[in-house]
Amino acid sequence: MTQQSSFSKLRNEKMHVFRDKMHKAESTEDVKKFYADMMLSIFNSVLGRDDPVRVEDVALNPAAEEGYVFSDSLQERPLFQTAWNESDLPYIVQDFTQMALNRYTHLQKNPEKTRSKIHHTDSKR
Repeated sequence: MTQQSSFSKLRNEKMHVFRDKMHKAESTEDVKKFYADMMLSIFNSVLGRDDPVRVEDVALNPAAEEGYVFSDSLQERPLFQTAWNESDLPYIVQDFTQMALNRYTHLQKNPEKTRSKIHHTDSKR
């Protein structure tokens, strides 16, 4: 029987920060950036910082079946494979992904709202 690890404490620590960032995202590009930054933070916490995960290793991709893409180099790392296959990491990633996809979809459906918010901010300067 394999031992299952849990990163739920890490999830709980990061989720409130992520919710706040998603709420403040003003464009789909903001959502993608905040998502990538959070995944880097989570993966580097899980895998350690000796061989850090890079920005190009993970991306939000609404067109992908899971909603995200990981680089081959990330997926081939033994520590990543162990964490992915023997913990709740996939479920945690899915939680963050779903929240990001919801915000992405909302912003994509309301681009004029986003533009007006940006222009309103510019006019205050």
